[in-house]
Amino acid sequence: MLPTTLAVVAIALSVIVSLCMVVLFLAGGANSTDVKLQQIKWMIVSIVLVQAVSLGGSIGLLVLDRGWLACAAGIFPAVYGVVLTVILVKMDW
Repeated sequence: MLPTTLAVVAIALSVIVSLCMVVLFLAGGANSTDVKLQQIKWMIVSIVLVQAVSLGGSIGLLVLDRGWLACAAGIFPAVYGVVLTVILVKMDW
């Protein structure tokens, strides 16, 4: 019961973090050059793909009754978003 609940919370958290990252990138692209817009586009695509794969994987793991693995798979996009943000801040992007 606890692993399933944590997996659902992790999935919801990662969806919110991914949505915030996409909004952040879209807001940052308002006055950007063509090169920056291309980079923003690929970062948004990577965030959406990571989220989609993680969402499908964690739901599949929940169906197979692997709650802890589903929790780990569900939280991965949130970790990916935080790491991407730290890298972009360090790059002075």
